[in-house]
Amino acid sequence: MFLRFLASGDSMFSLSIAFRVSRAALSGIIMETCQALWTVLQPLYMKPPTEEDLKLVSREFNDLWQFPNCIGAVDGKHCRIHKPPNSGSDYHNFHDFESIVLMAVVDARYRFLYIDVGAKGKENDSTVFKRSSFGKALEVNRLPVPGDKELPNTSCPLPHVFIGDEAFPLKTNFLKPFSRYGDLTTDKKIFNYRLSRARRVVENTFGILASRFRVLKSTMMGKLEAIDHIVKAVCVLHNFLMVTNAQNGNSYFTPVLVDREANGQIIPGSWRRQSIPVLPSGNISGNFSGRDALKIREAFKDYFCGVGRVPW
Repeated sequence: MFLRFLASGDSMFSLSIAFRVSRAALSGIIMETCQALWTVLQPLYMKPPTEEDLKLVSREFNDLWQFPNCIGAVDGKHCRIHKPPNSGSDYHNFHDFESIVLMAVVDARYRFLYIDVGAKGKENDSTVFKRSSFGKALEVNRLPVPGDKELPNTSCPLPHVFIGDEAFPLKTNFLKPFSRYGDLTTDKKIFNYRLSRARRVVENTFGILASRFRVLKSTMMGKLEAIDHIVKAVCVLHNFLMVTNAQNGNSYFTPVLVDREANGQIIPGSWRRQSIPVLPSGNISGNFSGRDALKIREAFKDYFCGVGRVPW
């Protein structure tokens, strides 16, 4: 009953009829199970990463996506909800529906490292990021970010970085693309492509999540706290299934689900062909970038156009 609710996106009303239980009882079962899943699975499958964990993430981003010193891709996703009472326009997003935001950091293998759930839909990615526990910890250097490391085949150490799209702030430990407005030089286009290619892992993670847990494609009803529990439960279940898929093999993840490359061409993942798209949460906001952050992005750009260039 619980798994059918998450996987199908069926309404509480239809499930209460199918299983012959009251909606109140069904709601209680779902909430208790969500909380129990988080309590049991989070310490095992979404525990805060250590410095050694992030070093492994960095190696895998280089091996799989040719982006060295990357320790996570960041993005947000809108989760549809019914408009809460007396909420005005607080949850109304720029896609023109009510939502809360799931802000996430993922590793190179489509697994969640950090999540933040419950921000109001009207807020842009930059604001949600700054207010999240992850964003606050990053701002005051409380995350176990590994020390600077030389990029492959160079002697110049550079910071380990998270990556995101234009909606996020450029920082010494957070890279985003060069602005797409105005003329971009070839080297900046190359940097943007390399970053976009690595960042696509978070977009595909959301795609896997929504294709397997169709409750995220429904318009969720109920108290905001209950919806937060549902979103957290599907995220930690996703990590559990991704890990067991890698260890034992199961049908949760298959390569055709995600974007892949063949002969230099990107083949869209099957999740993109589903009826309701995964909608990003970020509209672009103005972000001031410090001089050091600009220099670090330039250094990565020079690397991608020099010794770190790839044939494709």
